Formats: sequence, structure tokens, C-alpha cells
Amino acid sequence: MKCVWFIVAQLTIVSVVRTSGNVIDYFRGTGNCIRAPSTCPNENIVFYLYTRDTQNNPQVLDPSNIETIKNAKFIEGAELKVLVHGYTGNKDYAPNPELRAAYFQQGEYNIITVDWGALAQSPCYLEAAYNVKDVGICASQLLELVYANNPAVTLDNTHVIGFSLGAHVAGVLGSSLTSGKLPRLTGLDAALPLFDKVINDKSEIIDSEDAEFVDAYHTNQGQRGRVSTFGTVDFYINNGAYQPGCNCNSSCSHYRAVEYFAESINSEVGFYGTKCISWYLLKYGFCNVNELESLVLMGENISYNLTGVYYSFTNDRKPYAISAGRYYDVDIETDRVDINCGFL
Repeated sequence: MKCVWFIVAQLTIVSVVRTSGNVIDYFRGTGNCIRAPSTCPNENIVFYLYTRDTQNNPQVLDPSNIETIKNAKFIEGAELKVLVHGYTGNKDYAPNPELRAAYFQQGEYNIITVDWGALAQSPCYLEAAYNVKDVGICASQLLELVYANNPAVTLDNTHVIGFSLGAHVAGVLGSSLTSGKLPRLTGLDAALPLFDKVINDKSEIIDSEDAEFVDAYHTNQGQRGRVSTFGTVDFYINNGAYQPGCNCNSSCSHYRAVEYFAESINSEVGFYGTKCISWYLLKYGFCNVNELESLVLMGENISYNLTGVYYSFTNDRKPYAISAGRYYDVDIETDRVDINCGFL
């Protein structure tokens, strides 16, 4: 039953195929869609560096002008966060403003935003999905230039975070690096449409091999987000399909992945999950959701020792975090899943 909404999504696509003859036509854009050339640098991919001091006036890192990288005002010793938006996004679209604000509230960071908005514009989803590989490769090359030309930044202090289609870009970035392996990569509700079915090259899809540690968060599985696991550790939040308070709205549920992760950066309460291979085993009491020792922290401050599948719960409005002590109050049957959205 975990795959109910995945099946619904696939049946929707099948119905389109029967009428149009080609699933690709369903996602093909009708506007001025751009397919990225397989060369880097690419004028449609712009890299912005933010620090606390420059967060309102970011510096452009131009891979065709090495001086912009050598002279960039990276904060020595500060962790590098690389943020990648998804479909219809840009540098000021999720997850960028949410995560930048949260990180700078906490402390000093170097944050690079990958803006590939010109290659991910609506209504060009098909083209955006096909552009993922080229954007990821160009982003990896930019990071290689940064590591080679600015001693303030190192690979072992880099964390890449991607939302939706951006999660797949992040995966390609990680697998394309030649100087070593990323220590951490985070996928926030990695995009489902076209992936695995049409785009099925493993190198273009985020997976657990793209970094030493890949943490994955599912909030709209079977609709906008992937159903299958893809991380070293996967968290299915509120069953990972429709989020409480979203009233069966897939866009709202998809975006919650960003909101939860952003809140986790400074939360004094913390987001917790419990290990279980199936929602239904959890629902019927076969996993220890109410035992404090079974709960693990998810989000920004996650332990890199975690592996496997976890289920976690949130409030239906901000602040979303539920403290470990309050997990005793969680009613999985009625509070965490909206049966009107299709999950029983």
C-alpha cells in the first residue's frame, strides 16, 4: 500500500500515453524551452557566493573568469553549503532563501547557490529534466575550480543540498567530482516525474553512491517526489506522501521538505524518526515509535552513522518539530495521515 500514490501517478501517465502515444509529449514544453549544450561554462548557469556580510549582495563566481574565484570573499574555515533549486526555480526560490536565512541565523557559512533557472523554466519540464545532467556536471567543475584556486574552501568541508529536480542535479554534481567524494549530500523530496521511467541512466539520478553520506527526505512520494529510497538513510515524513496541514495539496507537501530541513538548522526541539522498513509495520505497532531510545535526530544535525529507512512525524504548522518526549502523544492512525488523500 506504500506505493498507492505511485501507482496513481503511473496510471495518469498511462492514460496520457494512450491518448497522445508518447509519455514524453505529456511533459514537453510549448514555450521557449532551452536544452543545455553539453559544454561548460554555460551562460544559463550562474553561481552566486553568499556570506553573512554579502547575503544581500552576492558575488558571482564566473568559471570563465578565474579571477572571480581567486578573489572571492570566502570565509576561511567556514563550511561550504551548495544549494540547488528545482523546476521553475532560481537563486531566490526554494530551497535558497529558506536555507540561507537559517544558516546565517546560526553562524558563518560560505553558501553557493546554483542558479539554473533559465534551463528549468515553465512549461518546459521535459527539457528541465534533461538539463539536470549538464547542470550537475557544470556545477562540479565550478567546485573543482574553487578547490584549486581558493584555499579558504575544501572538499571535506562541503555539503550539497538539492530540492526536487535540484536533488538530481546535486547527485550528478557529487558523482562528477574528480578531486574526491563529497562528505555529505542531501536530497529534499527528489523529483519523481520522468525519472527511472524515461530518464533511467543511473548517473543522472541521485543515489547513495553520490557522496560518502546521502540523507534523503520524502514528503510527497508518488506525486512530485520519488517513492523509492535513494539515500544512505531515507526519512519518510508523515508517511512521506501528503503532509498534515496541506489539505492533500501536492505542491504544499513537496515544499514541506524544504521547510522541515530549514527549521531543523536552528531548532531547539529537533525532528526525530524511528527505524522501520514499512509504514504499515509502524502503524500496527511493530516498530518502536514511542520508545525514546529508538528515536534518532534528522535534518541538519543528523548522525552520519545512520543507515536504512526511518519514519518521522511533525506538527501541521510551524514550528513543525515534535520533541522526542512528545512522540508518546503521536496518534499515527488519525494525526499523521489524511485518509482523504488516499492513504489508509
